[in-house]
Amino acid sequence: MKHIFSFLTALLLAPLATQVFATDFKDNFTDPKLKERRAGRGDWKIADGIARCTQDAEIYKKNKDHGPILLYSVPTQDSTVHFSFRAQGCKAIAFTMDGAKGHVFRVFIADTITGIRVWPGGSIGQTAKPLGKDDPTKLVQGEWTEVTVEVRGSKVTLKIGKDYTKTVEDPYIAVAKTNIMIGFSFGTLEVKGFTVEG
Repeated sequence: MKHIFSFLTALLLAPLATQVFATDFKDNFTDPKLKERRAGRGDWKIADGIARCTQDAEIYKKNKDHGPILLYSVPTQDSTVHFSFRAQGCKAIAFTMDGAKGHVFRVFIADTITGIRVWPGGSIGQTAKPLGKDDPTKLVQGEWTEVTVEVRGSKVTLKIGKDYTKTVEDPYIAVAKTNIMIGFSFGTLEVKGFTVEG
């Protein structure tokens, strides 16, 4: 009887779990007070389909050398995230997915290299682990660049523009994600067309 009850409970809860993680979300940057988005560590201007911010030196130091950030409270498991950015004088852009225990993984696009890091067990008290080798790349300045981050189970596939694609794998990537973040260091960053497809 106990096994039948457990089976029926799992069967009834399965659709609820699917609903939690099958989230499709779009930010077309027309509403500055969108409830799922928090724009922090700087004076973000959100209008006409674009989010724009210039790093402030005082705010950067106050936040322990962390630059401006867009944080989305969009729970997801497997998903594909799209956005475009235009950098002016930026030294690095970071795309991060968090779970209940902190950072799960981060993509960073720096002025000379691109790489992916994972935090097995979460970022609280943990050191990030590189996934594969960092690639020598150039952070394009002054032009719109499309980014796609596809998460399927333990794999992440990163696409930047038309010429860069990289797939990495780690078991921890498969955990449930609670937040998605786009941050940057130095200069000015514009972001548009942010979507999450579950």
